[in-house]
Amino acid sequence: MLAFLLCASLLHAQNPDSLLLSEGAFLRQVLLYHPAMRTQQLNVAGAEAEVQIARAAFDPIWKSDYASKEFEGKPYYDYQQTSVEWQLPPGVNLKIGGERNRGDFINPELNTPADGLAFAELRVPIGDGLFRTPDQTRLQQTRLLSQRSLRDLEAFQRDFIVFASEVYWNWTASNETVILLDRISDLSYVRYEQTVRRYEEGLATAMDTLEAYNTYVKRETQRLNAVNNYQEWYQLVGTMVWEDQLFPSFRSGTVIPDSTWQSVPDSRLMQLNNENRSPLLHPALEALDLDLDVAELDLRLAREQIKPDIDLSAKAITIPQTVNISTNSAVLGISAKIPILSRKERAKIDKAKIKQAQVGLKISLKERELLQKFDQFEQQLAVTTEMLDIAQQAADNSSRLLYLENRRLLFGESTLFLVNRRESSYLDAELKLIDVRRKLRILKWKLYMLTFSPDELLF
Repeated sequence: MLAFLLCASLLHAQNPDSLLLSEGAFLRQVLLYHPAMRTQQLNVAGAEAEVQIARAAFDPIWKSDYASKEFEGKPYYDYQQTSVEWQLPPGVNLKIGGERNRGDFINPELNTPADGLAFAELRVPIGDGLFRTPDQTRLQQTRLLSQRSLRDLEAFQRDFIVFASEVYWNWTASNETVILLDRISDLSYVRYEQTVRRYEEGLATAMDTLEAYNTYVKRETQRLNAVNNYQEWYQLVGTMVWEDQLFPSFRSGTVIPDSTWQSVPDSRLMQLNNENRSPLLHPALEALDLDLDVAELDLRLAREQIKPDIDLSAKAITIPQTVNISTNSAVLGISAKIPILSRKERAKIDKAKIKQAQVGLKISLKERELLQKFDQFEQQLAVTTEMLDIAQQAADNSSRLLYLENRRLLFGESTLFLVNRRESSYLDAELKLIDVRRKLRILKWKLYMLTFSPDELLF
């Protein structure tokens, strides 16, 4: 009877029309389709767009100016200038163009021949900006931040996969709990009906029927609580499924987890030959290393800007038809700006050093956290693996004792109270086994996500 009810309850729990969702399939579709993952991928695209914006500072710029004034028939002035300007590293400005100015009331120094003038102007910093400019620094930093966005994406993937695995294995555990309590509740109801028949035949007391009924009510209450818990986890799993073909199955309630307790890391790590990696290669730590490089660029720029601001300029001019550039037709100049106290520049250096020190402390803290987590998860995994063996033995022994107690009850050598006690011990042992399995699978993901990327374990 016990074996029959076990098979019947399992067939009842697993609908033949149900769709079996394995852990690997669930985590892969979460990694590929979940909006949180796509948002992080868009952040990577946004960081690359910032690089393009920074590069635009070095694009050539075409510029054209025209101004004309005429009053009471008199041409006061007519100014025309067209040029192309480049910012060249390191801080050199090149400007090539032409101008034509004319009019009765024009400033004499602006007069040009009838065909205009062509010019080439070069501005070279010999102080601030000689080796580094804000635009150069911004371009280098955006490139570093673009790499950082990739590290942030992988770090987010690892954390999100751990969260998704927790959701999956809690869902699996709740499903196993419902199956178990379905079976126990059915058995307790059959036992109650048998006790009632025995009472009617005078073979059992009224207290026995009350005991059997109370046990059934208790088991049914446990089952209903387990069903509610399962529905909560089922709905959470459903909110994490965004693949178009799988989502309708969740809406119809026909998706069930894989009850074989097969975990992805168990199989994939064998293919990776159990490669021993350091948690110090975690992308979150690599992201902080890139932050340190960004802070170093800020410090270099601050040290550059404390230099005097001195620019040399040379502008060669010629008539367009002759293109005869010489020192006899040129405009030379020099401009200088030297802060007396340099308070602002020195404060920027101090601020950059502080930022660098802060990032260094974050790196030290993150290294310590990763190493501590790795050691902690390894120890917990070893202890939980041992607990699983003990829990499995306890469950097997409790199942055997319950079977023997039911046999004794059939031969009149036991009582209903002893059977209920054995059944409670068996139920506790099975629930403990389910819980230890759940913890072990989640611990594996927490440990392996410190050293492996999701792509290595899932694809």
